[in-house]
Formats: sequence, C-alpha cells, structure tokens
Amino acid sequence: MLDPRLPGPMEMNLTFEGDWVQTSTVDFGFTTRNLENKIQKARWDAGPLFASKIDPEAGFFGEQAFVMALENVMGITCDPSTEFVRTIFSELSRVSAHLRSVAYLSRVVSIDTAFHYLLREREKILDLFELATGSRFTCNICRPGGMNLEVTQGFLERVLFFSENLLKSLPEYHLLLTENRSFKKRTQNKGVLSVAEINELGLNGLIPRSAGVVSDLRISKPYSAYREVKPTSVICPESICPQGSDTYSRFWIKMVEIQDSLELLIQLVEKSPRQQEKRVTFLQDLLVHSGSGMAEVETQRGVLKVEVSSRGESTPLTIKINTPSQLIAKAIPVVLKNTREEDLSLILQGLDFSVLEIDL
Repeated sequence: MLDPRLPGPMEMNLTFEGDWVQTSTVDFGFTTRNLENKIQKARWDAGPLFASKIDPEAGFFGEQAFVMALENVMGITCDPSTEFVRTIFSELSRVSAHLRSVAYLSRVVSIDTAFHYLLREREKILDLFELATGSRFTCNICRPGGMNLEVTQGFLERVLFFSENLLKSLPEYHLLLTENRSFKKRTQNKGVLSVAEINELGLNGLIPRSAGVVSDLRISKPYSAYREVKPTSVICPESICPQGSDTYSRFWIKMVEIQDSLELLIQLVEKSPRQQEKRVTFLQDLLVHSGSGMAEVETQRGVLKVEVSSRGESTPLTIKINTPSQLIAKAIPVVLKNTREEDLSLILQGLDFSVLEIDL
C-alpha cells in the first residue's frame, strides 16, 4: 500500500534515532514507463505526444523540448508568432504547476481554504488548454517550425483576462500562506539544503533560486520569445533562509514566480504578432535527415534536456531525456538527514519532484 506521506509510487528505507531521521535511501522504478524507448520506436509524428507525458502536470514543456531538438536536427526556425504562442503556453504551464504544488503543500499543513482556492485557479488554466487544444494536460500542439493549431485572438484575450484577475487575487493568497505565522513556523528551517550541497548535487532551476543563486535558463540562454520578453531574475533573499534553501523559501519562490509569469503573460499577449501562424502538421511519411540535436527548456522545477539523433528514416535513432526530478531525487537523502518523522511529507512535498519524471 502506498503511504499517504509519499508523493508517488516509491520506496523509502529510513533509520531513526528516536523521532529523528539519520539515514535514508530511496528506490524508484515501480511505474517505469520506458518512455525513451517508446519514442525511439515511434514515428516522428507521435514524438510530441509521447514527450508531453514526461511530466503529466506540465506536459507542454516536454513536447516543446522534443520539437526544439528536432528543429535543431532539421536546421529550421520558427516565425515570431509561433515563438510567442509557445512561450505563452510555457508560462501558463509554469503557473499551473506552481499553483498545484503550493495547493498540495497547504493541504499538508491543513490550510484547506488555500488548497481549494488555488486548485480553483489552476482549473481556469486547464480550461484555457482545453479551449485551445481539446486537452487539459497533454496539449500535443508543437510541430517542427510551427504549431498544430491556430491560436485565435479570443484565446489571447482570455489569457489576458485570466492573468490580470489572478494578479489581483494573489495578495489574498499571500495573506493565507506567505504571511501566515503558523504556516511559517511549520515550514521554515525544514528540509534545508545549503548552497554548497546544491552545487555538489548539480541542482538547477527553482531550488538554487530559493537559496539566492541565480539559475534560470530563460535569462542565461534565452529561447523562443524570451529573447523579446525577459522574466525577472527571481531569487530568494538571504533574510528568508540564511542557511540556504528550506521548504518555506521554495514555497516563497513559487509564489513570486507565479506573479512574474502572470506579468510575462500580459506582456506576451500585448506584444504577440497579430498575424496568424501557418498551420503546420506532421505527414505520415515525414523523414528527418541524418544528424543530432539537443534542446533545453526551463520547466517549473529546473532544466529539461532532450537529445535526439536521426539516421534519415521515419523513426529516431536515439533519444535521451534528462529531467530536473532526476537531480532532485539525489537530494532526498541529504535533505531528510536529521529531520523529524512528522516532517517527512512536508519536506517531500516542498521538494516538488515528480516520480513519473524519474521513472521514464
């Protein structure tokens, strides 16, 4: 039976001294999907759909990374309209994932009001995905050089309406959680990772930012419309967690990134080219010439890297996927050392890793 304190199908072996964890080991592989092998054996036109299942909570990042790597193999570029639409979907996925993560963290500490309100806001993003693509999670819309749909002006107006309204509601959620004394007491100094430990583990993305380290691919190596619209370099002030990165600082970064992404969405909609991108579809007999390509995208957790090679046939030669959760999993034994048993679910939820991202 799956322990309710665990975020997914996994096995933890813990040794205690009283109520304090001394050592821990983690085993995965209970939901292994063999996703890389499936993509390798599938035709090119099925690749984006399989890639969108890398992380079911933010499927767009997977298909975007796969298609960008494929574009590098083919040597093609996208028109500005496509780049803006991809970036809009990326930021919507980021906000959706952060809302879910914060909602489940609030449930762990028994603040049910925030849990229901945050999931309600997330449902509005899923409604936008369904409106544009017909699917709420696996969009399957990225294609080499373009998209498999025409985003209407009405959809962009709905994105703008949602972003402006959630920005107005964020202060209420800060009162419920960020400034909540009991929430702070429950999450501060829990699951601490020092900057030295973060660097030793090679972590990137949100966890280093929660320790005050700048680590954002959208800024260091801008891609898509991030070349035109720059996100804020969000890092956690040292005053929040002087020791490095704890559960509260990771939560704090997510809340600030939600606001940053909403402001980015408003800019993207306002600056998006008005002409419609051409519909681009995969053909059943699509052949990609021989070569290899690699792409990296900044997901809600960190850097997702996809490497693709082709031998000039209708299926890939090889594909390699590196996910941020695979790195976060290595930090679990470090972050759980000398913590209380009652804090296990809190710390694991605050790390925000996906078992499905690990069990590819």
